[in-house]
This record gives sequence, structure tokens and C-alpha cells, in this order.
Amino acid sequence: MDDPSMPAARYRVGVMRAQLGEGDPQGFTELVDGALKRFSRDIADQLPDLSVETSTFSTPHLVPEGGGYNALDFVQLGLGEKAERGLSFLIIVTDVDLSPSKTSYTLALPSRITNIALVTTRRLNPDFWGETRDTDRARERLSTVLIHAFGHLLNLNHSDEPNNVMAPIKGVETLDRMTEFTSEQLSEIRETLPREAFDQSTRSSKFGFAAATIGRRLPSILHAVWRANPIKLVGRMPTMLATAFSVIALLLFGAEIWDYAAMASTAQVTGLTLISFAIGTFVLYRAFSFAPVSARDGRTMESTIVTSAATLITLFLTLLVMFALFAGLMFFFAATIFPEPLMESWPTVEDASSLGDHLRLSAFLAGLGVLSGSLGGSADSRSVVRRVLFMSDEI
Repeated sequence: MDDPSMPAARYRVGVMRAQLGEGDPQGFTELVDGALKRFSRDIADQLPDLSVETSTFSTPHLVPEGGGYNALDFVQLGLGEKAERGLSFLIIVTDVDLSPSKTSYTLALPSRITNIALVTTRRLNPDFWGETRDTDRARERLSTVLIHAFGHLLNLNHSDEPNNVMAPIKGVETLDRMTEFTSEQLSEIRETLPREAFDQSTRSSKFGFAAATIGRRLPSILHAVWRANPIKLVGRMPTMLATAFSVIALLLFGAEIWDYAAMASTAQVTGLTLISFAIGTFVLYRAFSFAPVSARDGRTMESTIVTSAATLITLFLTLLVMFALFAGLMFFFAATIFPEPLMESWPTVEDASSLGDHLRLSAFLAGLGVLSGSLGGSADSRSVVRRVLFMSDEI
């Protein structure tokens, strides 16, 4: 690992051992430290500007849910530790299952936007699968996962060679053949390291620092939003959809709503819609998000600002997709289901049967749906945040 006699490295990789299970603490420490020997040999020792340092977080107050521990809790923990220690990258190694989102289990979750990777040793030893216990094989498997996850943090692509350490991991057994790491891949890491490890911090003028960071890292922020895919995210927010639709359906059959559609101006409907978006985005963002984390000395890290900005933009666009969905649905109902004589006689001020009336009504109801959905389904925002951070990088 680090040699005190050597000059300080420019880029620091922290490896945090976070044991939550009831296994042998010494055995877990030896497993992680043994795996890091290959990690250092293949990567860190080849890059003079890169150092690896280990730490132990022995009592994280995390609780399991849905068959595993929530990865977002680890990232929240990691953001604080990364800021406090001034690390370029952080790899958290734990001995418990991480809750998967797409597959039956996951081995690692690298998050490029935070420069944090989560790795679990839970399933690496053959005895987990009913075979003979083999600590050496578990150590080699962990080495492969560490290098693979770190490669993702540095934007390395998957390799087509099944024996390469960056080959797609299709199961624990495929790790046994993933031993090759080419000089071309090492050169790519050497080239991308300065760009991917860049993480400034500030103690003062945090608003100006945040604005400058967003401007400088806008491509990374937009890339994270694009990967999160707000269109698909709407389908991952069932509580919000159900809450919003129930409120809209109830309001649709109220005569007062049709009065509003007949009398309100376009500017009034637009203003109400914008207010609904602002409140809805704020509620979801505060319900579960990563606010900029500061170290004890007051430093705010660039990566936490990037994470917050990407989450905020994704939430807003997700609500925009939801608004468009409900607006289109309400317009369809108003134009096809409601009888025209009813639309002429139901309002108490004047009829609401024109195209403009239908558009205002649809926008008004969709805005209320966004607002009510965000208030009633804020727990769904965990799905948004997870896709912003990890999405297709699940291993």
C-alpha cells in the first residue's frame, strides 16, 4: 500500500472495509487486504500518481430491506467519508448482499458520477453455493471485482475477451477466468485518470462554486440524466402514478373544475403548472436525495454538487414526462368521453366545450396530478436516485 517515505500521490483511492454481517472480522480484513495485493500490482503500482489506502468502518447504522442492503445508504455514507478524507475514489467493500434492481443479486455497483463503487464479498466464496470453502478463490474473485469496478469508475469499456478482467460478469463463476489485464487498458486508465479523478472542493463562496461546477461538469450531469432515462422512470414510480391519477379522476368529475377551465386564462394555468412543478420537484428532492456533503473543515466537494444537480434535473424531467402523460390522458377524456351537452350545461358560468377549454382543463389537472403525486409518492424517488447513480453499471 502506501509508503510513508514516498512523496504523496496525486490521486488517492480509498478502500473502506464495512462489515455488517456476523462473520469473522479478521477473516474479512484478510480477504480484502489479500485481494488488494493484486489490485495494487496490476494498477496502483503501475501508476506513480495513484495510491491505495484502506480504512475500516466497523459499525455503520444500516438496515437491510428487500433482500439486501440499500446501495444508496452506502453511497450516502461514502460521500461523507470521501469528502472528509479528500479521496479521488472510494471503494466500499462489504460482506452483505446489496439490494439489486434488475437481477437476482449483484456483486458490485460502481457510480461514476460520485466516484464511489460498492463491492460485496457475500457470494464470492464457493461455500455460499454449497461447494467446498476456498478462501484463495474468493480472494482472487474479489480482486477481479475490485479491478472491474474501478475500471468502470474510469470509464473503461467491457472487453469482448472472456478472460479479460473487464469482460461482462455474467455470474460468480465467470470471475475465475477473468485474469488478464492488458497494457492497452492500463494506458487508457493512465490517460483518463486525471479527468475522472478531478474533484475540487471549497470552504467559501459555495453558491459560486456550485454554479461553476455545474457549468464545468454539465456534460457529465447531462450524461447521468440521459442514462437515468426519465421516460422509463415514470413506470418505476407506481405510488406517484396511482396517487396522481386518483386525485385527477376525482377532480375531473367536479363542475368547479370545468368552471375554472372556462374562465381561467392561459397565463393563470401556466403559472399554476409551474408552481406545481417547483413544489413537486422540491418535495421529491428533499424526500430522498444527496445534499452537498461538507467535510468537518467546511469543504464542499464537487462530486456531491454534480450528484445533486443530476438528481434534481432528472426529477424535474420525470415530472415533466408525468405531466405530459396525464395532460394527454385528460385531453382524451375531455374530448371523447364527456358528452358535449354535459360540458355545455355543467359549468355554472359558461360552457367549456371549446378546444382551448379542453387544453386548459388538461393542463390544470395534470399540474395538480404532478403536485399530488409528488406529495403522496415521495418514496418512489429512491428509484430515481438509484438510476441516476448506477443505472446500467450494475455488475
